[in-house]
Amino acid sequence: MNTVISLMMPITLPDKDERNKSMKTQVDRHHAYEVGDAVFVKDYRSKQTWSPGVIIRRLGAVNYLVNCQGNQWHRHANQLRRRDHQNQRLLLHMDFDLPMPIRRPSTPTTVPTQPTVALTGNQERAPSTPTTIPVHTRTTQGPPLRRSSRNTREPRRLILDPRQKSYIWHQHFAGEIQGVSLFAWLCIDNLTLCCPEGDFGPQCDKCPGLAENGTACAGRGKCHGNGSRKGSGKCKCDDGYSGNLCRHCDAGYFQVENEQGKIITCKKCYEGCFGVCNSEGPKGCTKCKNGWKLDEIEGCIDIDECQNSDACTKENEVCVYSVGSFRCDCAADHKRDDKNNCVLDIEAPPYRSIVPPDQLLRFISMSSLVFIITFVVWYRYPLLYVLTAIAVVALILVDLYITPQSVPDEAKRFLGY
Repeated sequence: MNTVISLMMPITLPDKDERNKSMKTQVDRHHAYEVGDAVFVKDYRSKQTWSPGVIIRRLGAVNYLVNCQGNQWHRHANQLRRRDHQNQRLLLHMDFDLPMPIRRPSTPTTVPTQPTVALTGNQERAPSTPTTIPVHTRTTQGPPLRRSSRNTREPRRLILDPRQKSYIWHQHFAGEIQGVSLFAWLCIDNLTLCCPEGDFGPQCDKCPGLAENGTACAGRGKCHGNGSRKGSGKCKCDDGYSGNLCRHCDAGYFQVENEQGKIITCKKCYEGCFGVCNSEGPKGCTKCKNGWKLDEIEGCIDIDECQNSDACTKENEVCVYSVGSFRCDCAADHKRDDKNNCVLDIEAPPYRSIVPPDQLLRFISMSSLVFIITFVVWYRYPLLYVLTAIAVVALILVDLYITPQSVPDEAKRFLGY
């Protein structure tokens, strides 16, 4: 009887020597061989042949070196049999303590009592007597199989229609199959997180305008909370539309059509119109913005203020035209001061060409000298020698005396400096 005090006692372990002895007995029962043991060795040179041999060395736990008729073979313990052993077959359940296998009835099987031994010399082959091994047959039979008596019905499945963007989830209601969208079945009916299109709020109320026109907000806006269990249901109208149901045109837009008071279409007025307009283009304006003038025939016409010399009255200002307006900017190399006057920008970097004029002159002179020397070498005329000397002298003078300060202003303007 175990008590609480028994749990406090040290656990008694089995004797280690007894456990090792038991394990050794289990191993020696089947394949523990010693040096000098006479065994039968599996010979793979012919089919189902066992040759006599003697173990001469142990190579490991289950591997041995066997002398067989002058040959030394490496064999596993499963490939060896004792010569004084009755060679009974070692079944799987005997080696590993497994439950007895159950076999189906079959014809008896015969095996030789001893392995076939390869004989040498004048030895006679002893006839082997076949032995019948009893076959275990299953005597107990299970209960007879029977077919289920339940009424089967069509399983619920997801039907895919390639012509539609949504799938149909078939449910069985009152014995009839009704098509219900997977979204509605899952999100609306079961999880109660969504509402049908055109509904909003915890109770899935209808959005404004849905009952009258069949579309929320007359199709010209979005219902706040549409399709969810949240939101206020107010219409957020698109550009150009206004009103609780988005049925009116906003400022700067005019109504194009009205189909029996259901759906309206609004278009934007001309950019020169001020406030309300009647139609498209400048002729539809009833009043013009600043910078435009109303003409009886053309409608609102843009005024080009830069054609008037009095548009920009301050010094060093230039007029820049824009649609419906103009602006006065400072001229080049000028900037506005604190008094909003255009003054010379002394901090602006001066314009410089890519190649300074002195370097450009040197490049021209060097190129000319190379050309002249090539011409002289080709034709070998005395006059050409004179021209070459003049070019060399000119090159030396340019290199010694020509500086950026010595270049005339006309030459600078010509060279783009």
